[in-house]
Amino acid sequence: MSAKAVRALIADLSGAASALAMLGAELQSRITGRPIHPKLKSLMDEILGESGAATALEGLSPYDQTLLLTELQRAWLLDTSLMVTPEREHPWTYRDRERIERSMTKK
Repeated sequence: MSAKAVRALIADLSGAASALAMLGAELQSRITGRPIHPKLKSLMDEILGESGAATALEGLSPYDQTLLLTELQRAWLLDTSLMVTPEREHPWTYRDRERIERSMTKK
C-alpha cells in the first residue's frame, strides 16, 4: 500500500475520531455549562445531527452524561497510551496516576 493510500485511510478513520471528540465536547459543555466556541458550534451541531448523536443525547440525565463522558475520556486516554507506547503489554496499569485520577474526577 502506498503512503498516499494510507493517508486516505487515515483521513477516512479520522472522521469517526473527530465525531467522537465532538460528542465528548458536547457532553463536556452540557455538564459544565461552558459554551462551545461559536465558530465550532454550528459545525458540531451538523455533524452530531447527521451521525445521530444529537438525538441519542436527548433526554439523558446529568448523571448519565457524566458517566458517558468519563467512559469516552477513558477510552481516548487508553487509545492515546497505546499509540504513544506500543511496546507496553497493557496500555493501562494501576500505576498510571493520571488515568486513575481522571477516571475518579467528577466533572
